[in-house]
Formats: sequence, C-alpha cells, structure tokens
Amino acid sequence: MNAAFQALGLDVNWQATLTFGSLVMTRIIAMASIIPFLVGRPVPVQVRMAFAISLLIFLFPYVRPPDVAIQQIPTLGFVVLFLKETLYGVAIGLIASLVFHAFEAAGSFIDNQRGAAQARLLIPQLGEQGGMFGMFQMQLGIVIFLSTGGHRIFLKTFVESYTRLPVLEMPGGAVDLTGVIDLFINMTGDVILVAVQLAGPVMVAIFLSDLILALMNRMAPAINVWEMGFAVRAVSAVVVFFLAFGFIVEQMDFLNQKMLLQVKVLIEYLMHSLPPPS
Repeated sequence: MNAAFQALGLDVNWQATLTFGSLVMTRIIAMASIIPFLVGRPVPVQVRMAFAISLLIFLFPYVRPPDVAIQQIPTLGFVVLFLKETLYGVAIGLIASLVFHAFEAAGSFIDNQRGAAQARLLIPQLGEQGGMFGMFQMQLGIVIFLSTGGHRIFLKTFVESYTRLPVLEMPGGAVDLTGVIDLFINMTGDVILVAVQLAGPVMVAIFLSDLILALMNRMAPAINVWEMGFAVRAVSAVVVFFLAFGFIVEQMDFLNQKMLLQVKVLIEYLMHSLPPPS
C-alpha cells in the first residue's frame, strides 16, 4: 500500500499511521463508552465508532509523532500502550460520569421515600432502568451541563490530554498515584453526599408529611392514613421539588463545573511520563 501511494506522489507510511491512529482511538472509545452526555452505552457501536473516527481526524495532525518513533516500538510495547490508553480513557470517563450518577441517585432517594421505587423507566444514557425522579434528575443534570457549554470544555480538556499524556509514552515513577487514588475515593464518596444534598429538601418534606399523618392517626384512628399517605407523599415531593428547583439547578451547575476541574486534576496527576516501552 505504501508503494502504491508513493507512486501517486503521496509519502505516507500507512502501517505506522493506522497503528498510531488505533492507539488514539482506544482512549476516545474507552472514554466515550462511559460518559452519559456524549454517546453513552446504549448508543450503537457504529455511532460510537463514527464519533471516535471524527475526533481522531481532528486530533491526528496535532499529535502524530514521526514514523520512526512508531516503528521502533516492539509488538509487546504496543500491547502495553493499548492497555495504558484504555486505562486513561476509563479513568477520564469515570471521573466525568460520577456526578451524573449522583444526580440519578438523588432522584432514586426521592422515589424510594415517596413510595414510587417500583415504577421503573429506562434511563437512555445509562441503558438501565431507574425511578421517575432518578431519570428526571439525570436528564436535568445533562441538560444543564450541555446548555452551559460544559461538553465543549470537557472535549477541550480531553483533546489537551493527548499533549499532556502523550500516546507513545508510559506513566513514569513520578506519577502521583496517591493523588489519583485519593481523587477517586473522594469522588465516589461524594456521590452519596451529593445525592443526599440534592434530595434533602424533598426528603425533609416527606418526613414532615409522614409525621403529620402519624399525629392524625393518633387523634383519629378511623382515618385510613396508610392509603392517604401515598397521595400525600407524592404531592408533597413534587411541590417541594419545584419550590427548590432553583437551588437544585444552581447546585447541579456548580457540581458540573467542579467535575470539569477534577478531570483536569486527574490529568495533572498522570502527567509524569517515561519513554515508550522497548
């Protein structure tokens, strides 16, 4: 193939080009298969591949090394590089997706408290079933993220990761592994914290409504409080949620911006590198 293109006046080493391109795509596909706001898991493989190829075409002229550097890497070295790129993509995608799982968890808390946990709907971005409030909270978080341009900032940071974390270089001994582990521990722990904070106003309202119903049952035992409670909890949850809607939107926007900073922090922790494996 190289000889055919050279005959046409095109000096392109297609073996090196395709090999390096597949390495670049590995990080893109690993990232895109996790985050819920770009393509996500339920999206067909063909669409994910088209997204990865489109981003590769944009990236390739800026990150492509000399052909000699690619040809000097042995087969085993490429296997290690593929594993490294997969880990980079998974790490970036996981950090970027945790906040949206926190939004979904907040809605699940509300569904559980108002007695609607058994009503399940498909959450398209996750390819999983969840409660009605859980789906609404995740969709709301994604809409806020996209409307504020968060996806553009994320893609810019992801593209810059190829210059900060070169494809043909391995992580060095100076990588802040403790910082990476600490970042993941803090973010996974914050999922529950964020979920409780976002669901807090509604959960307090449901608790107060249950308390009032309990007092009513003590004063008037003939009232069917158990059956009445389903309607009271459902209505109070919806009313209080929309009363606190401004606070929830503001918090979601703040958490989205915080997530973008944490992606940059992760890349900084991984920046120190070594030469390609030989």
